[in-house]
Amino acid sequence: MRSSLYIGRLFPIVIAVAAGAMASCAQEGVEEPVTGEAQSAARDRGPLPDCLYVGDDEGAADQIEMFDPYSGTYEGSFIRPGEVVPNSIRGMVFNRQNGANPNLYVVDQDATDVQGINGEIFRYRKNNGKLRDVFIPSTDPNGAFAPRGTIIYKGILFVADAGDNAPDFHPGGIRMYDAKTGDFRGVLNGAAFPSDPNTAPPQVLGPRSLLIGPDGLLYASVFSYTDSDLGRIVRFDPDTGAFLGIVADSAMFPTLRRPEGLAFGPDGKLYVTSFRDNTNTATTIDQILVFDVLGRTQAVLVDSIPLWQIGQPRAFAQALVFGPNGLYVSIAGGDPTTTGQLRVYNLGTEPETYTLLAEAGGPLQSPWYLTFCGTNPATLAYEPQRHCACGQ
Repeated sequence: MRSSLYIGRLFPIVIAVAAGAMASCAQEGVEEPVTGEAQSAARDRGPLPDCLYVGDDEGAADQIEMFDPYSGTYEGSFIRPGEVVPNSIRGMVFNRQNGANPNLYVVDQDATDVQGINGEIFRYRKNNGKLRDVFIPSTDPNGAFAPRGTIIYKGILFVADAGDNAPDFHPGGIRMYDAKTGDFRGVLNGAAFPSDPNTAPPQVLGPRSLLIGPDGLLYASVFSYTDSDLGRIVRFDPDTGAFLGIVADSAMFPTLRRPEGLAFGPDGKLYVTSFRDNTNTATTIDQILVFDVLGRTQAVLVDSIPLWQIGQPRAFAQALVFGPNGLYVSIAGGDPTTTGQLRVYNLGTEPETYTLLAEAGGPLQSPWYLTFCGTNPATLAYEPQRHCACGQ
């Protein structure tokens, strides 16, 4: 395990990504990426070429906050005043099929504070932050009970449904919808997310985050409601729905606990958020695990990035995403001195260094999922687009 070093609130080191280093899924109507001199010129003209969008858990009415991904300057709230706001923001992804004004699909895990109600999926217009529609309402009989991460692949919206085991039993699964119409296309569950309502307490294993890997496979992080030490990474064929097995779990890697955020880096490795052992809080920490999974039936743990050290204030992360300057990580909680931080990790340094885009106690109260307009809606790789200027 490497150590991690905070190097101040400075401009992060730019990590150059070679063209083609991250495979991406073909999307209809996708504009050509902005790269090199064109991207630099866009910044020189004034408007930011992209914003970092961060879903913030702010109580009964959440918000999506926007930041300059280079300097960390707070750019304001995305959802405009007077618009319907989610109750518990989770996954977010822009649909590129809408061209110059893509819709931001936003997962609301808890449509209301009333138990037993499904979550919802909202769509907001990028250019003005206004609600386009409640794409999948809580009243939809095929809606996800506890939706979490989401991606769009070949016109299909994949939604991780974490399920629940109490007081009502809801098995976990990956629900699929037509990304234009919202029509239900089926659910992936079974052996990937075993659930049993007859155990005491009921067993439910549910997916949290999703993405399409450079190998074209669908990856999902998995946790358990009854075993806080359990964690899995599973794979599917996204075209056929076939379950391809468990590539990593806590039996193989004891530090893989309650994983959530997933991201493939430009190095082809899979980065996964993982939590400390709740039964051994004195000597375990929250961290990001780095796996080699491509072309393998079983993952190999090649690195880990600690989010804090024993004796320091705790910091844990639910989500992460690669962006223009490296690996962006939101600190959702753990301690008042770290909760609300946005970090950019400068990979390839030893010890691993990070810079702060946002300080604890700033605009963010408890940040979860984060995305860019330029985030590929399937692979979640960063691919700058011409229409992604911040606030436009």
